[in-house]
Amino acid sequence: MLSRSFSVLKTRNVVRALSTSLKSYPINGFFDAKSYAIIGASEKQGSLGYIISDNFYHKFQGKTYFVNPKGGKLFDQPIYKSASEIPDTIEGVVISISAKFTVDALKQCLERGAKWVTIVPGGFRETGTKEGIEAEKEIVRLANEYKCRIIGPNCMGVYDPRNVDTMFIGDRGLSKPKLGPVGLFSQSGALGTALLNELSGATQEPWISRFISFGNACDVDEKDCIDYYEQDPSVKQIWAYMEGFHNAPEFIRSVKRISQKKPVMVLKANRGNSGAKASASHSASLAANDAVCDQLLRNAGAIRCDVWADLHNIGTVLRNQPLPKGRRVAVVTDAGGFGVLLADSVDTYKMNLTDFSPETIKKFRATFPPFYACSNPMDLTGSVKTHEFIEAAKLALDDPNVDSVIFAYQPGAPGLELPLEMAKTIEKNFGPGKTKKPFIVLEFGGKYPDDDVIRDYLKQVGMSCSGPEEGMRVLAKLADYSEYLQLMGAVKSETHPKIDAQLINGYVNKVASKGRYTLTEIEGYDILSACGIRTPDYKLVTAGNDAADFLSKAKTDAKDKFVAKIVSPNIIHKSDVGGVKLGLTTPEEACAVVNELNAKFSKQGIDYHGVMLYKMVPFGTEMMIGANRDATFGPITVSGLGGVLVEVLKDVVFNMCPVSVEEAQMSLDNLKTQKMLNGFRGQPALNRAKFAEYIAIVSEIMTQCEQIKEIDINPLIQLHDGSLTAVDSVFTLKKN
Repeated sequence: MLSRSFSVLKTRNVVRALSTSLKSYPINGFFDAKSYAIIGASEKQGSLGYIISDNFYHKFQGKTYFVNPKGGKLFDQPIYKSASEIPDTIEGVVISISAKFTVDALKQCLERGAKWVTIVPGGFRETGTKEGIEAEKEIVRLANEYKCRIIGPNCMGVYDPRNVDTMFIGDRGLSKPKLGPVGLFSQSGALGTALLNELSGATQEPWISRFISFGNACDVDEKDCIDYYEQDPSVKQIWAYMEGFHNAPEFIRSVKRISQKKPVMVLKANRGNSGAKASASHSASLAANDAVCDQLLRNAGAIRCDVWADLHNIGTVLRNQPLPKGRRVAVVTDAGGFGVLLADSVDTYKMNLTDFSPETIKKFRATFPPFYACSNPMDLTGSVKTHEFIEAAKLALDDPNVDSVIFAYQPGAPGLELPLEMAKTIEKNFGPGKTKKPFIVLEFGGKYPDDDVIRDYLKQVGMSCSGPEEGMRVLAKLADYSEYLQLMGAVKSETHPKIDAQLINGYVNKVASKGRYTLTEIEGYDILSACGIRTPDYKLVTAGNDAADFLSKAKTDAKDKFVAKIVSPNIIHKSDVGGVKLGLTTPEEACAVVNELNAKFSKQGIDYHGVMLYKMVPFGTEMMIGANRDATFGPITVSGLGGVLVEVLKDVVFNMCPVSVEEAQMSLDNLKTQKMLNGFRGQPALNRAKFAEYIAIVSEIMTQCEQIKEIDINPLIQLHDGSLTAVDSVFTLKKN
């Protein structure tokens, strides 16, 4: 199964390459078309063709044409034996017949003027068979020829509570939510429709504006969906379920642009190998390294949902509550145990259990009994009365040290109102529009009378869930998004360094033309220096006397020490083979070392260029910048602490190329080793601006010089004056 899946993955790019020319045509017609043909309509109740026809006909406001070779009537409308018999031009089409008949039916529809076609059945590329792959390629070829957009195959299609429903699950099997603010798209049709069902059943609030299930995505994919929702004024939030990417770099760029206007929530599966294998066989999508995926989504301002419930929970708070201005949270509870659990989750989600201001503490002590704790969590004990609970929560909300409040209580406690009345009181005091800070309600306990009604009230004030971990996670995700908006709002313009790409490309192409695909360290230094990244001043020597002469001239201080390092593209880790000598202090020592290295390496049959000498860079903070061409996201940079720590700590951040200096600097806040970067044991704080500039330079090299496959600069040493010097670098080229 797995080997078949990888062969299927290879065909995805072939099929997708055929559809790139379609991207200039809009997809709005899937929702706005004035006429639709249902291919495979059936009079047989319970059949796929009947359910789709029933759902569609009774929702659609335009003209519907039914097609089935058997003919007949459906809902008092004629069933045409082929699309060719339809007397009028058709704009939209839903195809629900066997894969082997789909191509011919599609061609008939295209000849009748169809511009938006949803192909529901499977049996195409996802099967891994030659027949399925070729059929999907032919679908895309026809779409190109007739300038038509395709959703599917192997999908549920589209849903709009106002007008369109192509899904093949009837009302008895699927409860569909009312018209609301969310634009949802899903790679999995089943998961997407299950989410619709849950949204409809969980609350009476309206939720969905548009839904798109794109399946194999032979044409319309996640980028088309998010770009469409960007322009749709009825969509206020964008939700996505994805297992893999079809055009990851462009999707990430769209997310970055759109997330500053509308929140984008992404539930991305395939966090590990098991998920990747499952989705490869299910929908033919290759999972990217999840650490890279997670970082790039965060960099673009997406809200990455960890579990299914996050979409609904975060979406509920977003539609009813303001965003937090920071990470300082106050917990108000009637049970110490709840408070302890919430306090534990603060560190997990990088929130701050803030101290209350002196004014708040003064008011609290003047208002409440002495056994109520005005610490954070604010523990009001099981003796608290409803009015006291509300007053304490208002004190917490008004505190200038507080950015958000979690109100955790157990309905039915002796001093509180009955559960339904308590919910109404909470909504009355803290409902939508009544607070300037997010107010999250956590209801602990089991079922109560009128439980569904209670939860509806609490949903309106942003009750996220029944557990402390999920409640704190919701706040943390919203704080992340708020921080992103604040940072991007402060960026007036983005800086992209200028590099001489023509010079670099000429340099690397000359090397590659000789059949060599690793640059020497000197060649790497030359490229970095030309781009503005500081490197040591070096001298390439081939004889001991030349080394002695260089040292005598270059040594300006008695404390100066020098490095001798062999130069060969065949040996990357030179210290492992004794190709590096440190601490040279005299011309005589340099002469002897160079002669020794020449004797050892010049006769090994390697491409040996000689020995490079340079002054040792003083001890300082070691950083690293790397770059490679990710199979999913294209060129990316990776940066963090360098030297041996990069392998031990594995604390790095990723950026998609090209990245601006400002974005690169923001991404550094995601490193876990902030204490070391802010100055540790006498070391100066990292010069973040210069380090970010170097990251941006490397990203420009990768963007503009496609012959370069990988770059590894490690260590990049920061000195006490804040300057950074690239001490070691490796450039690897693509093999043609």
